[in-house]
Amino acid sequence: MKNKRKRITTILGLTLIATISLSTPVLAEESPSSSPIDAETIINNDTNESVYTPEIQTKEEKKEAKTKPTEEINPAISAKSARLFSSSKGLSAANQYIINQNYTTPVIEKQIKNFDQFVYKDGYGKPKGFVVHETANDNSTITSEINYMTNNWQNAFVHTFVDSSRIIQIHPTEYAVWGAGPKANPYFVQAELVREKTKEKFYKSINNDAYYVAYNLKQYGLVPVNAHNTGVGTVWSHDSVSRYLGGTNHSDPVGYFAKWGYTFNEFFDLVNYKYNELTVPVNKTYYAKSAISLRTTADWSSNIIINIPEGATVTIDENSMTEDGFYKVSYGGKTGWMKLTYFSKQPVLQTYYAASDLNLRKSASWDSAIVGNVPTNAKVTINNSTNSNNFYKVTYNGMTGWMKLSYFANKPVLEDVYAKSAINLRSAASWDSSIAFSIKEGDKATLNNATSKDGFYQITVNGKIGWMKDSYFSKQPVLEDVYAKSAINLRSAASWDSSIAFSIKEGDKATLNNTTAKDGFYKITVNGKVGWMKDSYFSKQPVLETLYASSQLNLRSKPDWNSSISATIPVNTQVKLNNTTLNNGFYQVTASNGKVGWMKRSYFSTSSVLETLYAGSNINLRQSPTWDSPVVVSIPKGAKVALNNTTLTNDFYQITYNGKTGWMKRGYFVK
Repeated sequence: MKNKRKRITTILGLTLIATISLSTPVLAEESPSSSPIDAETIINNDTNESVYTPEIQTKEEKKEAKTKPTEEINPAISAKSARLFSSSKGLSAANQYIINQNYTTPVIEKQIKNFDQFVYKDGYGKPKGFVVHETANDNSTITSEINYMTNNWQNAFVHTFVDSSRIIQIHPTEYAVWGAGPKANPYFVQAELVREKTKEKFYKSINNDAYYVAYNLKQYGLVPVNAHNTGVGTVWSHDSVSRYLGGTNHSDPVGYFAKWGYTFNEFFDLVNYKYNELTVPVNKTYYAKSAISLRTTADWSSNIIINIPEGATVTIDENSMTEDGFYKVSYGGKTGWMKLTYFSKQPVLQTYYAASDLNLRKSASWDSAIVGNVPTNAKVTINNSTNSNNFYKVTYNGMTGWMKLSYFANKPVLEDVYAKSAINLRSAASWDSSIAFSIKEGDKATLNNATSKDGFYQITVNGKIGWMKDSYFSKQPVLEDVYAKSAINLRSAASWDSSIAFSIKEGDKATLNNTTAKDGFYKITVNGKVGWMKDSYFSKQPVLETLYASSQLNLRSKPDWNSSISATIPVNTQVKLNNTTLNNGFYQVTASNGKVGWMKRSYFSTSSVLETLYAGSNINLRQSPTWDSPVVVSIPKGAKVALNNTTLTNDFYQITYNGKTGWMKRGYFVK
């Protein structure tokens, strides 16, 4: 394949000579910490490309993903030289026109979608550059493009769309996207430029796109380096990705630019210009050390714009410091100014628990007055930024005072625990101490986390106090009620090879000890007997449910209407339905006479179907649920009948009397 690649060494050499001999635009200072990434590095990196490949691909797209690069970089070109592949004659007439118009750059709108999130090759928030796309659709709009991508994101998606008036971000740039093939996706922020119909709008869109590329380079500490002609750099066209990396065969935005007499190298010059003009906010999360009022300007005497409560999360632009040390701070949808010393990079307020009963002090001193009492295990809030003489500001139930941090625990002091087995609690924190009292397997107790001594903890059960190691307890309930899915032979040990301890029937209730797992087996107790079995043989819900046949039913031999009839049961027959046997919509059903078959649940009622009633007067039963239908049978006053509660139709019920069935309203009968 290598002999089919286009060699560009000579071309690169000529371009370098021309570039060095002529004046060039001022370029941003290059970061000394890293060099721009090159195609060779990307191709040779050991990357799990499946992460960076769309979930859904057509045959053509799968074939495209295997496309090989058609050009190779010149290994002799240094990263710094690669930056010189822009216009060698200063800004082009088109770029100069764009700059002279002083177009207003739109605010970056965020319409973040719920797409998959996966990090770049180097990690979260660590792209290596930017890939420029265009939509290749003369008739679409920015909103229609976003709508289409939102509905088809599993096939491909980018971070942002740009047109002549808007920049709309739909995916966090801290995460990678599926936009330029499996080779490029692990490394680059990517945006689509929406096509315009006039040259003026084209220029406006180019202005916005160049700004957005420059903005992201600044945001991630990257320097503009044109990769379009070299395969080395931070600013790539989709075309250069195809040529130097492969995994895609697109050539945008080259053709679209050419339609307007514009080139990618000109675009890079504009990116570089924007980069040098740009001061990108570096927004970081901080926390208010105390209640503070933001000012409208960087001046203590300016008006208050909003009050920030203690511990609140704010956003601070670290690039906004004034000569007086004020920074731009955003909170609650408003932006003002305040000094950085009033904020912390770490969360200020933290939840703690009182290790014992204690008194809060009025100030950070033992000699200060007591402001109130905090009981053992009480939840309090401590301001970590208020350390004074090892005392911290503590808030409890609206009361604020001071106390040393050592008097608090970072988790609840009193904790509910459950005995894994029967335990003899000790009178002191030692195995040699006497037995204080005993508790049964599964018993609930209270463990005091602040009382650790030689691995023992103070344990309280029903007001009694003893000591035991925490390993003998579980934080979750130990014993669980379960139900046998079918007849089971419990084993004498946690092994299929062990002898049968005893047997239980389908639906039998048992107790499973969740802390006894061994080779998939658990200890099972039934009516005082103990055995072992895998938990998959049990259900957490009752297995057998008592139901009643809503009408005469033909039970099937298999969970299929086409299977043979195994038994016929009359209306109101009581059955046991096994809730764990659902198959093709059917359940296994056992009738009261012992007959077993399969039937859908909807054919049964949870309560007795037939209700015994008595005729309140002489009544004529009707052939159908309507007054106009013929009389089937006449019933004398006081006659005993059976009413089928599942047959309500047009306010009539099906009534059976002396073997004959008809219809009548319920109100004509009494209990």
